[in-house]
Amino acid sequence: MKGIQIVDYIVGTKILNTYKYLLEVQYEDSKTLNMMSRRAVLDLWETAKNLPYYKDFDTVDSTPILNKGIIKNQFDKFVNSKIPESKRITKKTGGSTGEPFIYYTGLESQSYLWAGIMLSWNSAGWNPGDKMAFLAGSSIVGKGLKKKVFYRLMNILPFDSFDLTAARMTRLLSKLKSSKVQFMYGYANAIYHLAVFNTEYKHNVRLASVITTAENLTEKMRDTIQRSFQCEVFNQYGCNDAGISAFECKSHCGLHLINTRAYVEVVDDKLISTDTTNYVMPMIRYDSGDRVSFSKSSCPCGRGFPLISEVFGRSNDCVVNKRTGAYIHSEFFNHLFREDREISSFQVQIAGEAMKILFKLLPKFQALSKADEYLQLVKKKTGYNNVEFACNQEFYKANNGKTPLIVNHNFK
Repeated sequence: MKGIQIVDYIVGTKILNTYKYLLEVQYEDSKTLNMMSRRAVLDLWETAKNLPYYKDFDTVDSTPILNKGIIKNQFDKFVNSKIPESKRITKKTGGSTGEPFIYYTGLESQSYLWAGIMLSWNSAGWNPGDKMAFLAGSSIVGKGLKKKVFYRLMNILPFDSFDLTAARMTRLLSKLKSSKVQFMYGYANAIYHLAVFNTEYKHNVRLASVITTAENLTEKMRDTIQRSFQCEVFNQYGCNDAGISAFECKSHCGLHLINTRAYVEVVDDKLISTDTTNYVMPMIRYDSGDRVSFSKSSCPCGRGFPLISEVFGRSNDCVVNKRTGAYIHSEFFNHLFREDREISSFQVQIAGEAMKILFKLLPKFQALSKADEYLQLVKKKTGYNNVEFACNQEFYKANNGKTPLIVNHNFK
């Protein structure tokens, strides 16, 4: 608890107060929480309607649905110039759609981000001060002195999911055992592969709870993780650019979406959301890129948050290095391409010994200027010698309408 207080004091966030607020408000009835969410988006609209992009719209409900491409092409029109640059927090996301994106947010959104994650941990039995292991990419784990200090204060033990070789998984499991970690949070696929390794090589690591995030948790993955680590598995779903944080409780009836931060709609199964705490760069009616269905039933746990019954098509497969056999999480590609402003989106296609990466470029760019550099990095990281880049070709789409980041199939 004291570590979180120190973080809040140094950074200026209110993570602990927001977390305590969420602990209480989550049990309000759904009608009350929906009214609070509606008021929050209307309050945000009072600021947003004065920004260049929104001036032509009369109400918050009349604004068209946003996507990353619209925001990228008109970036400055969404930024609240009344908030100084020193108060802006730059965020980067790749997401399961392979669409690199940079945006601004503020301390309130940052507080809600971590408070929401902590609430998901709490539903799995964690309390502030308990040690938590992270198994994820740099979007969660991060690098640098500031991140190290942050995780030390939060009592978090971070592990990189990019190269899960047998040797690294052995060291990771040994560290978990020696550190007496009881909780783990991270990418579902990475934790799944670690669980398989834990069982096959009889490391016998046991945990109190595992919380998975970033991609779909299949029933096979859940069962394998539970059997391996002898614990309950909880799913967590986040889309920070959309202000979304949702978590599974012990009833396992779906994902509770924290709507005191997000005002959500479902349009043609698409989850459309507004981060009502982001006054730095309001992105109203933003397409999260995910398709969901909401439950019409309430959860036995008594929480009043909207209940997502299913998130469709959110899965990031791992790529197996051709030379070493190491598992490379697909977040590697997100981090490689996410800051390139030429790239609108990308997709990795694999067939046998060949890899093909398709790029969609923004209209003003005709070619990928860093193609040679990227090609060498991809070959080195993945062990694939036959790697091809192609620009502005149609992406493969799954039957559910989702555009996967990693596709394993035959292509010409």
